[in-house]
Amino acid sequence: MERTAAVGQTPSRPGKASYVLVDRERLVGDERMSGLLDYLDAQGGVAVIGDDSEVARLVDQLVSEYSPREGQHDRRMAVAQHARMLMTADITRTITIGELAESCGVSPTKLKECFKECFGQPIYSWYRAYRIHRACDILRDHPDQSIAQAAAEVGYANPSKFSKAFSDTMGMTPYAWRASGIS
Repeated sequence: MERTAAVGQTPSRPGKASYVLVDRERLVGDERMSGLLDYLDAQGGVAVIGDDSEVARLVDQLVSEYSPREGQHDRRMAVAQHARMLMTADITRTITIGELAESCGVSPTKLKECFKECFGQPIYSWYRAYRIHRACDILRDHPDQSIAQAAAEVGYANPSKFSKAFSDTMGMTPYAWRASGIS
């Protein structure tokens, strides 16, 4: 069963994130939702929705008409996915758990629980590994770029902290990793 998620602020909940994760089959045949399905398909199934768009009004309808009533797991998954999207949108920017929680419309404790349940590890552990793997991509794809430049591109201003995080994640220093030719 394929599911569609929509995440964002909507007119009925200004300043708060609205989430819906629904079975696509329930949307098929609903003329009002055909444009939303097309939009979500173009966004890879998850959309960040602005305050005043037609999409936001359709998401309001989704939340009220199609969201599973018993779907606490679905809500938790949507919260975790939204947090992940926020963290990966700009990895050079430091974002706190408090900021993530506020953007997701939940408490910091609830955010941590949702994230660990959905992705199997704490938020910062996941985020650190994500940033280091992005650094690996940069080091591999841009051999002329310095390690300090790669560190800065993934949000590490201090190269020694980057080297420590890299070593903890990859089991070797960035210099050794690059020299080994591991992909």
